[in-house]
Formats: sequence, structure tokens, C-alpha cells
Amino acid sequence: MVHHKGIKLFFIIATFYLFVLVCAGCSPNSQSATASSVPPGGGVIIRAQVVKLTQGEYATIGKNGIVNPSIDDFRTLFIGVNVVGINPEKEKKITCPDIGEITAKLSTKVVRYTNSSSMNNDTDSVVNFDNTLVLYTKGISNDALKSKLKGLKIEASYTDTNGKTVFKSYDIAEVLQFI
Repeated sequence: MVHHKGIKLFFIIATFYLFVLVCAGCSPNSQSATASSVPPGGGVIIRAQVVKLTQGEYATIGKNGIVNPSIDDFRTLFIGVNVVGINPEKEKKITCPDIGEITAKLSTKVVRYTNSSSMNNDTDSVVNFDNTLVLYTKGISNDALKSKLKGLKIEASYTDTNGKTVFKSYDIAEVLQFI
């Protein structure tokens, strides 16, 4: 009997871990979808998304100064670029709005929390910029949010590993997705 309980416990734990892995892969905040969209020879991948907060994320954000806050009052804004297949021996210029620029467009009343990371040096064939901002958007429509972000651009100018010159420019307001 003890042996069957051990086997049953093993299967319950294994099923739980499998469930967690599947859920993490399907999350709208998961970056696996972005990474898998990189073309085989490289290219420019833009991430400009506004997503709803999860209960866990909502529980961790500061709500000081907000009267009767609810989870629907907040959203997360992701702005980033991933460029793969850059010839590191050639000149490159990859720009992405930073946290300060984004906050200036939206205002400090809207931006509640920020995080950013980047990888951009002369020896890599990959450049990556990621900005994450938790926004207080109560009373702000999707169109109003797009309007506030208009003019912020992601630009990539480089030579790829095949010798082709690439120039891409994206206005955040034009590529912004609401998920």
C-alpha cells in the first residue's frame, strides 16, 4: 500500500510541474513567442505590447495614493527590440526608447514601476533592448495610450552577416498591440 502512495504522489507532482511549464509557455508575458519569431538568417523583431496584469503581478505593485485600486486599473507595457544576424565587423546603430523617454511621454502619474535591460556591444551579432513598465491606466483608452507614445521610434541600421545593408524604423504607436 505504501508503494502505491509513493507512485501516486510521484505522478501528482510530475503532473503539477508539467502543468506549470505549459502555463508558463502560454502566458502572454512569455518571451518564447518573440524568440521563436526570429527569422533563420536573423532580422529585427519588435515587441510593443500592452498586456493585463496577472493576479501575482498585481499583488506586488505599489498602490499608494490610488483610491480603490483594482487589477483592471493597471497594465504592463513592453517595448523592446531584438536584432539577430548583425555583422559585428561593420558599423551598426540600434536605438530603442529608454525608460526615461517612455516615462516622459506617459507621465510619472501613469508609470508605476519600470525595468529595463540591454545587450549591445561591438563584438556580438545580436543586440537586445527590453523595457517593461507597469502603468496605471484607469480612464486611459487604448487610443489615448497610442497617442501618448506617438513619435517614439525603434530604429535599426546595420549590415547583416550576408553583407546586406538593413534599415528599419518603427513608430511605437503604429506597432503597439493590446493583448
